[in-house]
Amino acid sequence: MTGAFHGANAPITPSDSIYRSTDNGNSWSKLSDVADTQNGWGMRWQPELFELPTGIGDFPAGTILAAGDSVPSDRSATKIDLYASTDRGRTWSFVTNIATGGAAFDTNGQTPVWEPFFLVSDGKLIVYYSDQRDPDHGQKIVHQVSTDARTWGPVVDDVAMPTAGDPAISRCAWRRAGPKSPSGGVPRAATRSYSISTTRRTARGPWRT
Repeated sequence: MTGAFHGANAPITPSDSIYRSTDNGNSWSKLSDVADTQNGWGMRWQPELFELPTGIGDFPAGTILAAGDSVPSDRSATKIDLYASTDRGRTWSFVTNIATGGAAFDTNGQTPVWEPFFLVSDGKLIVYYSDQRDPDHGQKIVHQVSTDARTWGPVVDDVAMPTAGDPAISRCAWRRAGPKSPSGGVPRAATRSYSISTTRRTARGPWRT
């Protein structure tokens, strides 16, 4: 069992720490770090780990993918960058940039990209993420498709609402894929309260709306 961790008090150029458990999650030991080798900014937020269930391009089944937001300390830009490990998470190599956005603020009018989530279907790798680059929407859930994990197809809208959030996609018993998108906030102090809702959309396939 392998998991990614990102601390709240990140250094100037943070990395995503990879931890390993051999006792079903009862204890964990640090295995490696996914470091930003391309931008010099650090892998700052929202790490996603995904093990390929089948070969994609020249990556064999069992390859572990790691993606997250590379963001400079002044939060002036966002990049969802992809790294891969073929030795069970011990070492990592840069693969490609998936998406590039603007400043890392979630207020309307800003243009960042956030929160990648991977899925494989019919021999294709799909990445879903939160996209604020469309001025007509506060945030959208979108996806892109790749056959080799290196080059990616066009951006496709999945959920376009005034607000959205980090995506989670699963295949339902009746074989419809559905992105779930929370919006709102969570309680942070006794004197402050937030509400949060979860929206759902179903489709006949993971890239068909």
